[in-house]
Amino acid sequence: MKTSHKTALLYGVVALISMVAGVLAAQWLQGDKDTPIQTERQVGIPEIRPDFSLNSLEGDRRSLSEWDGNIILLNFWATWCPPCRKEMPDFIELREQLEGKPFEIIGVAIDQAEPVQDFVDEIGVEYPILLAELEGLTIMREYGNQLTTLPYTVVIDRDQKIIKTFRTEVTKEDVLKIIQPLLSDSVVMVR
Repeated sequence: MKTSHKTALLYGVVALISMVAGVLAAQWLQGDKDTPIQTERQVGIPEIRPDFSLNSLEGDRRSLSEWDGNIILLNFWATWCPPCRKEMPDFIELREQLEGKPFEIIGVAIDQAEPVQDFVDEIGVEYPILLAELEGLTIMREYGNQLTTLPYTVVIDRDQKIIKTFRTEVTKEDVLKIIQPLLSDSVVMVR
């Protein structure tokens, strides 16, 4: 085989390996959206959710533990993040759909108060929004998002266990696949 053919073959093999690595990395970062509940622990994600306290848009100090006993959809976002802005109307619909259930959405804004307030007023967010600014980057790392990418969404069950994380934009349907079985488990039979 000529040297140029060997070089071309080598480049082809390297390109193929790179492509496979890229596909595997993308699947790892995105997670398997078709699997209802993650059964394996994801590397770097704690089993039990860390607690934290941040100021709300109203200026009150709020702790995540206030919502213990509920299934929590914890969403890290920012006004300057287009996928974050795109998924929030689905979260609004999801909260309305599950009104009266042991479920809450908590938005953690990696942003400043004024643009956050303007955006939530514009689209009609009714669920709690906490202001994290740069402190949110540390909190995201505690929740397993070492790259601090946005949006980042965490599903937490009623026992404070982290069930699933999404490292990309999610839809209402993506979330419902995960939380519907958790809501079914939360029904208590009274005899």
